[in-house]
Amino acid sequence: MTDEFMADETLQEKYGFSSGDTFSERFSKVSIENILINLHAVRAWAMENLFEAHQREVEEIAEAKRPHTLLWYRDKAMSFQYGCTLSPDSAVYDNTGMTDEEVAESLIVKKCSAQTTEAVRPTIQVKAAKADDPLTATELEALQNYMEQIADAGLKVVCVSGEPDVLELHITVLYDSLVLDSTGGRYIGGARPVDETVERHLADLPFNGVFYPRLLENDLMKQDAVRVAHVTLARAGANRSSMADIGESYNPYYGAIQCDLDNDLHVTYEPF
Repeated sequence: MTDEFMADETLQEKYGFSSGDTFSERFSKVSIENILINLHAVRAWAMENLFEAHQREVEEIAEAKRPHTLLWYRDKAMSFQYGCTLSPDSAVYDNTGMTDEEVAESLIVKKCSAQTTEAVRPTIQVKAAKADDPLTATELEALQNYMEQIADAGLKVVCVSGEPDVLELHITVLYDSLVLDSTGGRYIGGARPVDETVERHLADLPFNGVFYPRLLENDLMKQDAVRVAHVTLARAGANRSSMADIGESYNPYYGAIQCDLDNDLHVTYEPF
């Protein structure tokens, strides 16, 4: 505020100071100008605090009345702070005394989804993961306890986290023999467009996104060297012992899905 005061051309003319002068050089702490500016600053500060308090009060009321949708449970899981305690009788953490870095470090859930499951008792399944890894057993237990504490009365919440589901693919590809060799490699550069497309397609799926073999076929046929692509068999499961044939779609149990290109991707190449 004092900088704006000193930069004003009209005030410079009235008071006779130049643009290079500072407020403290031209006005004492007990000057009427300094007192008025301090009064205005305190008033502005008080108004900001009042508006912030009002905003917090409105948000608390809205939060209390907000229907607890699946999105609410997802947001709450994303707000889980590992190793921290909730405020008494609240679903909000008390971060008093914590730095921003400590708060950010406690927010371990980076990927999450919430969905209802088929059960006699109303149940919500929360799938959670860190940036690149599943939660550890201890972290998952803490998340489960947290979700049970904030859930609606009578509603069961089940939290799961694990390695990406396993996917096995058998694909028949009719290829351009002028561009690819019989093993699927480009004559120039040696790139393998089918392998790369499968890997990219799975990586681009959102967390808990559904895998559709037909959409993978569409992506494969966008490659200049691929004329026809057909997924003849697709098997998937939370682990290798639970793998089964899938039909038109597959929703991964742990939220993500991966295909081992060396062992689980089987491509038959036929010249177009």
